[in-house]
Amino acid sequence: MNAMSLSSNDDQTERWWRFLSRWALVAGLAGVGLLVVYIGGVGIAPSDAALGPEFTELMQAVRSPALYRVATLLDALGWALMAGVLLSVAMIVRHYAPIRAVLIAACAIGLISGVLGGFMRLVGLSQLAGMYAAATPAQQSGVLAATLTLENVIAANFAAGDLLAGVAFVLAAWSLAAIAGFPRWLALWLGLVGILSLVLFVVAATGGFSFPLVFLTVLVMFGAYFAIAFRLRRPLPAMTAAASA
Repeated sequence: MNAMSLSSNDDQTERWWRFLSRWALVAGLAGVGLLVVYIGGVGIAPSDAALGPEFTELMQAVRSPALYRVATLLDALGWALMAGVLLSVAMIVRHYAPIRAVLIAACAIGLISGVLGGFMRLVGLSQLAGMYAAATPAQQSGVLAATLTLENVIAANFAAGDLLAGVAFVLAAWSLAAIAGFPRWLALWLGLVGILSLVLFVVAATGGFSFPLVFLTVLVMFGAYFAIAFRLRRPLPAMTAAASA
């Protein structure tokens, strides 16, 4: 019975390795799509900061409403795909690191905050942008006040997401590094994603914002997705056996 149980665990774990590889590839491609749409489509124009940096995103949505909606939709999708990556890791390490697996899964589920933040941008900021474009100068001040309120709510959701993602990626790196045959460089890469996400949380919690730090975190994360996709598409038997023990 023990041999049969171990064989079943091996089969399940190997399927999860392969699923993680494919899911990570989808997440990476979605991330590239986001960068292409945001940088190559929406872009940043000098006029976006005309009302101050706090209204830059509103002005982007006013200037390029269709592409802004596409970018924010991809952003919300990116949070959901990130949760899928972390849930897959939790399933892989559940046999030998059950407590860490539960914590990773809990953090992954909590990433719904990031998904909600993305959809608030997609629906809320897009609607405010449309209202601003059609408003009279007297009415525009009310739209700007509503924008500040909504952006604070969005920022709070993203800050929660950064905290949970940071904890989850650090735990994932720690758990995967203990698996025989798992590439140590890839575990360190995932740990770096977690550390950068935690730094983003600290910056947001202290009332700051750093676009270069956000961009760096995004690039490192998307790179990790592609590394997972190509390195784990054919998991080593030793990795499967170690994770199933």
